[in-house]
Amino acid sequence: MNRNFENKLLKENIYYFLQNQEQNEQDLLDEISLNNIKQYIKKNILIFGLVGIAVTIAKSVYEISPNTVRDVLQDIGFNKKISKDEKYEKIKNLLRNTKNNQNLPDYLLEQLVVINTNRIGRLGKFIIIDDADNKLYIFNEDYSLAHEIPVLTGKDKGDIDNFPFGVWLDENDLRKQYELKDKELTRSIFKKYLRDRELANMQVTPSGVYTISKYTKKDENDEFEKTFYGDGVLSIVPGYDTKLAKTITIALHGTHIKEREKNLDKALKILNDNPGSDVTFLSTTPTFGCINLKDEHLKLIDVIFKNENVNGNSLNVYIMNDNHEEIYQFGSGSFEEFISAYDYVNQLMHDKVEGLYSLMRRLRGLNKVFIDDEKYEIK
Repeated sequence: MNRNFENKLLKENIYYFLQNQEQNEQDLLDEISLNNIKQYIKKNILIFGLVGIAVTIAKSVYEISPNTVRDVLQDIGFNKKISKDEKYEKIKNLLRNTKNNQNLPDYLLEQLVVINTNRIGRLGKFIIIDDADNKLYIFNEDYSLAHEIPVLTGKDKGDIDNFPFGVWLDENDLRKQYELKDKELTRSIFKKYLRDRELANMQVTPSGVYTISKYTKKDENDEFEKTFYGDGVLSIVPGYDTKLAKTITIALHGTHIKEREKNLDKALKILNDNPGSDVTFLSTTPTFGCINLKDEHLKLIDVIFKNENVNGNSLNVYIMNDNHEEIYQFGSGSFEEFISAYDYVNQLMHDKVEGLYSLMRRLRGLNKVFIDDEKYEIK
């Protein structure tokens, strides 16, 4: 046997032995620690019972979604819906006669009226994503159309993402494993999340106002990342560039999944030949909820995002309803910032409460999830 190979094999055996020994010691310490905690709880059962009730109440409070708060506030008179009066029609006609807007569908013009009414004082370009028509529109500051881009969106209907990744991690007691940042383990966990999201019929692209927060370029040599994310990911946060906001599960990113790429190429050719054409056949290759687009368009948006930042502006993204029956009532800057601030506090509360809730479940031996090596094919 080759001497170098023997040395390498010996080193690997020593490494795995030490690793297993360290893990066994940690398991023993965890078991001792857990037993001590259980004994302590038995002695203080009344106090922990009251804490459990408090945690359960808190959990039910933070599970009221920001979109529910939005609907309630609109129902009681805040962020009044824009009525289709004479002023509304005047703005709509002005927008229709703006450069490059003549062929825009009526419902998109109506959505522009709502955005125009609530975007007063905001500068720079902005993006509208039409979930129902599989299109992303980039508009100039003067509301003239700059680009019409084909995109893929979530498979399931709905305007609210009720299956966020962070909540799923905590409910399945997987946050600690995920935060180990072991590449293979985190991917196995994420694949399981996608499978659960699919089984729950929650592959939704949520409506609302968002702001692009950063661009993350993916590793070209990583086959998984390249296939799933293309060249990179544009992360978004709820609201108008508010400081009180957290990145959500949904993002804009590329894709090298063959069927998705093939359909995007086909749709782009159709739009280049005949702007405004129907490309809803893209719904036959939906996503898990994220917005997928070609790498060239991802890079275009990244350039616009960076340019807007240099000019002191943010790049806002307006995601419409997944049908055209009702125009989404985007709110004013202050209204949207309140909603995103609520979302931020909601998530902070979630992190703390779910940590306690998760501990209580673990102490009772409930909700343990084990990740195996089962493959999950992305079609």
